[in-house]
Amino acid sequence: MIVDKIENAALYYSMSEGIELALKFLEKEAKSLEARVQIDGDDVFAFPAAYTSKTREDSVWEAHRNYIDVQYIVDGNECIGYEFIDNLNVTQKYDSETDSMLLEGDGTMVKCGAGTFMILFPHDAHMPGVQDNGPCEMSKVIAKVKV
Repeated sequence: MIVDKIENAALYYSMSEGIELALKFLEKEAKSLEARVQIDGDDVFAFPAAYTSKTREDSVWEAHRNYIDVQYIVDGNECIGYEFIDNLNVTQKYDSETDSMLLEGDGTMVKCGAGTFMILFPHDAHMPGVQDNGPCEMSKVIAKVKV
């Protein structure tokens, strides 16, 4: 897991071509994105998400195998939970059609505000959308990078 401000995105370009494409897209296009867009075919794409942050009790852990998540907060403030999948209990087995599995357990909550991005790898379970100091209207863009 990596968390940083979007103005530092260039520090991570060398990780992979897909991560570089995703971060460059988020730097330039995230604030105006209205629908899913293919950045590099099915290898790199992004979509907007708007929601109200929830309580920790109403949130779930998720993980993916085929895609890295690059979550960028456009507006709002939330906590995103993070933990290695091996430290959690699987509640819903991996589904290849949705590239997701659900888990339960405890992890670390990371406060993320507007301008923050988080890179989450397949071994990183995450719990997005958790309220910090009460519910908050969130605007986020999630880029997916094929592993």
